[in-house]
Amino acid sequence: MSKRAALIVVITLALLLPALAWQSSEAAPPNAGWWDAAWAYRAAVTVSAAGYAREEKVADVAINFTDLLDQVGEGSRLDPESLRVVEVDGATVIDDAVPFQFDRAANYNPSSNAAGTLLILLTGATAADETRHYDVYFDVIGSDHAAADFPNRVNATTITDAFGYETFRIANDDGIYYYHKTGGGFASLIDVDEKDWIGWNPAPKGAGDFRGVPNMVHPNDGGHFHPGRATVDSGYTRRGPLKATIRSVTLDTLWTTQWEIYPDYARLTVLKVAAGKPYWFLYEGTPGGNLELATDLVVRSDGATITAGESWTGDLPGEEWVTFADPALGRSFYAIHHEEDEIIDSYTPDDLGKMTILGFGRNGNGRFLTGTSHQMTIGLADATELAGVAPVVHAAYKPLAAAVGPTEQRPATPTPSPSPTSAPTDTPTPTETPT
Repeated sequence: MSKRAALIVVITLALLLPALAWQSSEAAPPNAGWWDAAWAYRAAVTVSAAGYAREEKVADVAINFTDLLDQVGEGSRLDPESLRVVEVDGATVIDDAVPFQFDRAANYNPSSNAAGTLLILLTGATAADETRHYDVYFDVIGSDHAAADFPNRVNATTITDAFGYETFRIANDDGIYYYHKTGGGFASLIDVDEKDWIGWNPAPKGAGDFRGVPNMVHPNDGGHFHPGRATVDSGYTRRGPLKATIRSVTLDTLWTTQWEIYPDYARLTVLKVAAGKPYWFLYEGTPGGNLELATDLVVRSDGATITAGESWTGDLPGEEWVTFADPALGRSFYAIHHEEDEIIDSYTPDDLGKMTILGFGRNGNGRFLTGTSHQMTIGLADATELAGVAPVVHAAYKPLAAAVGPTEQRPATPTPSPSPTSAPTDTPTPTETPT
């Protein structure tokens, strides 16, 4: 190759290499792993099953979007309609339409304290040792995002029941809960076969009027949180596709409870108690629609089993939960007292043989729960054996482990550099040709 040809090759490569390098950088997407460039911010959320298998489980994640925006120096207000939850595996999107619900905190302020609970549906099955990964996308006022919309897994309305009581009707995946507004307790839990596992009605005693959940306060102390009564004022405080929340306050304001109804169970939390007054949690109801003393089964968490016509008294060792199985239906009602204690519990059928009397913290008329630390969860399971019901119970009340990561900002799209061009070359003046 001549020196002149080699020089041309070198010059050509010098001109082309910068352009080729720019084209290579364009081939790598600047927003790799970012779900949608229309959203400015995201934070990673991890949810661990924490040792218990879950199925279609709702995770409650405490989150403060003001704090997340502060991390990147953004002082604008959160736009709640911008929220989206995307399940990921590394940079791969698994599901970009994860059902969620954001319940604002009581002291929520969009500018200074955009705090609350983000409920995320762990769709499908989650193994006991599995951790699920999500990106929560959010933006500020003015970003012009439409609110997400999901089918209701919890449908909460208000009706007047057949007995004239204003009633909260909450339908979830397992059945329909009926909660008396002025009684502050559940009057019915009707399953998919239209069997009522509580069965409150105005008939005397165990045939109707004594039934209910949680029937928490003894009549001598007011008889509060019992269907068919008028000593409480109740109202929805939150409603969404994944959870409805009911708060009940006695008319004397001395007692307060809260129920959270999820797609597959309902959870009671005691928020306020009258000074010095003990209470209990009761399930007084009708397994499978009618109490059948000889065939319905009462199964304790340690596996001890009796028929519904028998009785027991004593502290539940270890985990405190009891199931009521109707073998003919293949279904059970479970009641869980979250706190493992050494307080006496009991079960007996009523004098008429018409309803159950399960009492956490009860022995006869003695009631032994105190303070505001106690919770109870109730629900239905399509199983009757302990091996089938225990995983449902554990999934309902054993806590998940969740963590929120730092805020990430939308990557900036690089501005491409102009394509390099060669400097102009002087054109020589042709030499005159003599004629």
